[in-house]
Amino acid sequence: IGLPMIVGDPLVDAWNAGGGDLGPVFCRNALLLAMAEYEYRQIDDIIAEIYARFPRDPELLALVGDCLFRIGSFAPAISAYRSAIDAGGDSIDLTRRIIQVMLECYELEPAAQLLRQLFADNPALEETHPDLVVLEAQVLTCQDRMVPVIERLKALHGEHHPRA
Repeated sequence: IGLPMIVGDPLVDAWNAGGGDLGPVFCRNALLLAMAEYEYRQIDDIIAEIYARFPRDPELLALVGDCLFRIGSFAPAISAYRSAIDAGGDSIDLTRRIIQVMLECYELEPAAQLLRQLFADNPALEETHPDLVVLEAQVLTCQDRMVPVIERLKALHGEHHPRA
């Protein structure tokens, strides 16, 4: 990995002390550092290393998706999130992230379909994950479907904040 050799850098020290073994914790920390510094070449190298060494680590794959989303690589972000789901990651949380990417890309109908499927598969999500209801309202708002937005948010408001 093309990490800059900065004296006293904890990641470089960990790399040197570990004999070059790129464990998942090291890769996670290296990717977070590269993201914080917007070191795109390092980000690409670390992501390639993660895919090569840890292709079934749902936590790392989700982090790769977050990183790619943050730098505007939307299709690869969705692919990373789907890989994380396939690797056994939290399908609800990762699907939420996919929907957020789709919303950012203005892929409204696929986002709406994913939300509908999520709620159809598990109706309790409306109560346990109000963030998904809000996300659905965002998608509907972007589709200029205000009546369903009002109805969805009214139901959410009424369930969690009963009137006296």
